[in-house]
Amino acid sequence: MVIDNLPKEFIALSLDESFFFFDSLIRKVWIYKDSGPVVTITGSHRSLSMFGAISLQGKQLFRIYERFNEDTFYEFLKQIHYKFPKCYLFLDKAPQHYKSCKVRKYFEEHKHSLIPVFLPTASPELWYWKNAGIYPKMIY
Repeated sequence: MVIDNLPKEFIALSLDESFFFFDSLIRKVWIYKDSGPVVTITGSHRSLSMFGAISLQGKQLFRIYERFNEDTFYEFLKQIHYKFPKCYLFLDKAPQHYKSCKVRKYFEEHKHSLIPVFLPTASPELWYWKNAGIYPKMIY
């Protein structure tokens, strides 16, 4: 396993993104009998993307962007590489992580100091919270 054989000067980082939408989504409402529901929404369709990386030692890097695309991921990747000059980067297979020519070129140019480790698609056995017996609460 990569972590067991991690070179001393390298750090292991886990990276992921989260998305926040400013418009609410209402699934259930109380209404009077014989009337239709009225749901007030902003209609803005505004959202934010939060990128985050954390090391086994607890060092973190978080950034917020207007969207998640190859350009914003590329910018975040450069910031990660600046803060963590030698690292193994564990990440999922989002298209922005590996299909972008710009991102692939950056990984290739820095292949001795920034090493991507792509997690297998649909690999629930690697979900830390599940293996630790921690189950997130579902909010409805």
